[in-house]
Amino acid sequence: MEFIDAKKYKRQIKNLYKSAFPKEERAPLFLLFKKAEAGKALFYAVLEDNEFIGLVYIITTKKLAYIFFLAVEEENRSKGYGSKILESVKKMYPEKTVILEIEDTEKEDAEKQCIIFFSRSCLSCRGNRRLHISRPQASRNSSGEHYRKSTCKE
Repeated sequence: MEFIDAKKYKRQIKNLYKSAFPKEERAPLFLLFKKAEAGKALFYAVLEDNEFIGLVYIITTKKLAYIFFLAVEEENRSKGYGSKILESVKKMYPEKTVILEIEDTEKEDAEKQCIIFFSRSCLSCRGNRRLHISRPQASRNSSGEHYRKSTCKE
């Protein structure tokens, strides 16, 4: 799995962004690209074997990596790509708390799919929204030095 600068896949990004997110949840796409270009966010096209499969848009702070948008092409959903993307982001930021929020859905089947995805990815529910929170946890290695590991149980 590769994360490539979203600019190189603008057409695919635009199509997926518009189909995956309701209009009321979308920020103007040009603004997402502008923020990424200015270094205020990370915007990636996700590829598997050189095929575009999804997108991820991340804003980071000193302690957080907040995934604002994560989507997988419809024909590639339910194949584990969402979980793989999430795991890749967690590996990119082992020292940060990674947060992913998904809006409540009204469709029962979609709701079940969200629950399956979240439980497979070690996610938890908070109120009407589902949040994935992967926090680094201080531990000691065999020589007594501190290091961080995810609190998510595999």
